[in-house]
Amino acid sequence: MKNKKTILISVIGLLVISFFSLYISLDAMNAEREKKDNYFNKTLKRIVPQNIKNYLRDTIFVFKKVSVLEQQLADRDKQIWDLLNNQSFFEFKKNEIKNKKLNDVNLILKTFTPFKRSEAAKKELKNDLAAIGPGSRSYLSYYNQNLFLITGTGILMYASLDNLKDENFVFKRIETNFMELVDVDYIKENKSLVRNFLIKNDKIYVSYIKKVKDECFTSAILVSTFSFDKMIFSEFFDIDICEPIYPGNTGGNLSDFKDNKILMTIGDYDSYERIEQKHKKTQDINSPIGKIISIDEKTKEYKVVSLGHRNAQGLYYDKGNNVIFSTEHGPQGGDEVNINTSPDGEAENFGWANSSYGEHYGFPEVDNSEEYKIAPLNKSHANYGYIEPLKFFSPSIAPAQIIKTEKFIKLPNKNIIYVGALGYTFEHGRRCIHQFILDADLKIEQHNIMPVGERVRDMIYIEELDKIFMILEYSGSIGVLEVKKT
Repeated sequence: MKNKKTILISVIGLLVISFFSLYISLDAMNAEREKKDNYFNKTLKRIVPQNIKNYLRDTIFVFKKVSVLEQQLADRDKQIWDLLNNQSFFEFKKNEIKNKKLNDVNLILKTFTPFKRSEAAKKELKNDLAAIGPGSRSYLSYYNQNLFLITGTGILMYASLDNLKDENFVFKRIETNFMELVDVDYIKENKSLVRNFLIKNDKIYVSYIKKVKDECFTSAILVSTFSFDKMIFSEFFDIDICEPIYPGNTGGNLSDFKDNKILMTIGDYDSYERIEQKHKKTQDINSPIGKIISIDEKTKEYKVVSLGHRNAQGLYYDKGNNVIFSTEHGPQGGDEVNINTSPDGEAENFGWANSSYGEHYGFPEVDNSEEYKIAPLNKSHANYGYIEPLKFFSPSIAPAQIIKTEKFIKLPNKNIIYVGALGYTFEHGRRCIHQFILDADLKIEQHNIMPVGERVRDMIYIEELDKIFMILEYSGSIGVLEVKKT
């Protein structure tokens, strides 16, 4: 019996030694070790069939393969991060020119795609904004004859009007203290935490998702005095509410307003859609959740301008008519374009989540009965005392920024708004620009759709150039739309 036990232990030991030797011999990543293989290792390597080697590498020794891949990914992320933070200029090369049409007006859409400046970038990075600078959520602003761009990670850059006229899209980076103030590790984990920015009166405001501590996130704004040398940001405003998860429905868009105030959209932080978020704060006038608010630039006090919002992504204040235009992401369907014609009076209520033309996710296959008890999503707004949307979309188009201009395409006595659409597919008006021609009473007369083929995140109209500039997320390009000269 003792001899059998000794033999068994010896056999197990031999197998362990054999597998360990085979493991070392299979480590193709280490050339030096390969040179030092002993005779036994080389013999094993020669007699074991390749398919068995592959099987062992992908199963028994898979932990080694995974650890190597994880290290490679970590090294690549560090290289990308270092490249971004050491890069002073971001160049965009003209890529495509496409003929487009809106309301029988012939247009030209030009795209300018990031140009990889270094060999390391060419080898390691994809050709999109997320890789070389402007992140998947980048935004545009125009101020003092310069086009500014901020990435989801807080990288700020600009290009002069003269460069834009020459189609020389070279953006120069502006140094900031954003990463030190917000925390580098948090930025690396959440590369879309910047939600918008606004420049006015030599101040720059940056909206972002602030991490107060673990399981405590809030909507906040940083401010800096404008400077091309370096922007020194400080805390300007936050909603002083802790939400337990890094949210999806946060809003965060900013717009200029009247009387030294700015506007900000605040989402519902996934209300009614997560176990932790089963509340009705969007209908609570005393909570900033699910609201559009105005903030006094001097006192930092805020006022609720409208409530009943799920996730207002687009925001535009029409000074001439004293009207606020906004776009809204619905749940499963029910996206909206909204108009607030009385921003000075009592807060208007747009109904979420008592009224919506969408459904809770998964309906009708999924049992959403508990969600419908607290968020009924009635298929009327007006019948329940809420403001009807100017336009709703079911299926969704994921509307993003909204702008208003009658100078781009000129139609007498009309109001014209443009909405960019996101979406991960091309159907139903996604990845398009939607043009709405409104009458004097702001009712829709025409709705025209121009396919872009890209997720249109942001748009601005630059009057000096008579062009609409866009952030196109899929290819990471800047799109430029202009009227075709006859």
